[in-house]
Amino acid sequence: MPDNADEWTSWRDDVFGDSFVAWHDGLSVERVLPRWSADPSSAERMLVLGLQRRDPIAASAVEYLVRAGLPMDGFDERLRQALEQSSGGFRVKASEALYAKTADSRLADPVCDVLEGSRYEHERAEAARALWGFGLSPRVLDALSKGVQDDDYLVRRHSAQSLLILAGRSTTIEKQPDLWRLIRIDHDKRAWRQAAADLCAMVP
Repeated sequence: MPDNADEWTSWRDDVFGDSFVAWHDGLSVERVLPRWSADPSSAERMLVLGLQRRDPIAASAVEYLVRAGLPMDGFDERLRQALEQSSGGFRVKASEALYAKTADSRLADPVCDVLEGSRYEHERAEAARALWGFGLSPRVLDALSKGVQDDDYLVRRHSAQSLLILAGRSTTIEKQPDLWRLIRIDHDKRAWRQAAADLCAMVP
């Protein structure tokens, strides 16, 4: 009999495909909906196992189901419990899922923690990408300003893009040549500081 970790991994890969492929090519999170519709009790049990394993795919699936209009009763507390002892990419995804369920803007704080504190560039970039979705606050603005000054280009890029969205600009940072020129330069902290100041000035 497989243990719970193997059971979750087997179910996850059956629904979403190999996790490396999902990470590399993008997660087809919508695949969870027909599985939930066909057997909600089994799907719920598997997603709970996934949250217990701190698997970001489980949190993304819960967020998708919430945004699809399903009540997802009981997942508020499950997500909160998982969030308390989490880090990195799972912390970002669990915060997004719980925000979709509760609209509590304070859930931006754990994502800011990842952006400001993770030692892994891909985790900081994921946090920067997600932050605009929690709405504008002084903490979010400060974290994204720091993100624009990160040593990693993708972190700078996603932080800048989130600030553009919060400023109400329906464009990409690549289409803002003066700003993009500043953030794409490596090893130029003065340019990054200027980009951060210019972007923050655009936010109302």
